[in-house]
Amino acid sequence: MSKVATKSRYNRKRTKSRVGSDNQLEGLTHHYRDIQWFWQFLKLALDYEGKSLNVGGRLVWEKGHLRKGSKVRIGRSLSKGAGGTTQQLMSKRVMSGGKNYSIKVTGWKQFDLKELKELKPILQMTKSEIFKSYDNWFKKNGHIFQSKAVRYVPEKQDLINDSDYFTVQIPRHLEKYNIEKQIEKIRQVHKVYRVPLKQSINFKKGIVGKNLQRMFEVFKLKETTDKTSVEIARDLKISSSGKMYLSDTNQQEKGLRVVQDNYERAKYIIVNLCRGDFPISSKP
Repeated sequence: MSKVATKSRYNRKRTKSRVGSDNQLEGLTHHYRDIQWFWQFLKLALDYEGKSLNVGGRLVWEKGHLRKGSKVRIGRSLSKGAGGTTQQLMSKRVMSGGKNYSIKVTGWKQFDLKELKELKPILQMTKSEIFKSYDNWFKKNGHIFQSKAVRYVPEKQDLINDSDYFTVQIPRHLEKYNIEKQIEKIRQVHKVYRVPLKQSINFKKGIVGKNLQRMFEVFKLKETTDKTSVEIARDLKISSSGKMYLSDTNQQEKGLRVVQDNYERAKYIIVNLCRGDFPISSKP
């Protein structure tokens, strides 16, 4: 039984183009998956509107006890130190230091932010719910990210008068390497220079999906669970080098610094996105 060909979709892979209903290529200014990471953090920022995020601070015990002459740190139970005392510290922890940022999305007016905000909070969504919500959102907003692509012109009347295009004819026998080489030569001879891409949504730098994935997952566990950084490093299998999916126990425990760093970076991404910059994970 022969397989029925399915229509190409953006989310089949990390791509910038697909074949449209008219069998012409449709282009995107950014990769489909990169746009998804933008959407996820935009949704996250909207979910946190009205709240504040502390960046650079740390959780400390509100009150602590320190035995005179010992090296036990404030915030640590003395029952863990030498001497066997059973005195306990208060369990309440508060944020100390750092800077508090009020979350308010002031940019991205190209989108219906109210509709996006009304969706279920993204930290409560399952992965399948995230993909489905994003796919629905992209169907409505994908045109904002569209760009021109190479066109197939079977007949003269199919040519379009557009200064962003230049026209060549390619012999069918040529291989890909020779096509690229000869087109580049034509561009040089005829001074057909590349022009800047016109786009309504401009990301400030390239997106590395695996880094944003790690930041998002760390942020989610920090915000929705009581797990420590060491426990999160173990759950996400993060090593001291920041790589994921390593099974060495020592490396996982050393990954706590990476977890803390990714938590701070995720908060900076939210803060900067509110101001119209994405994906910036450094101090605004």
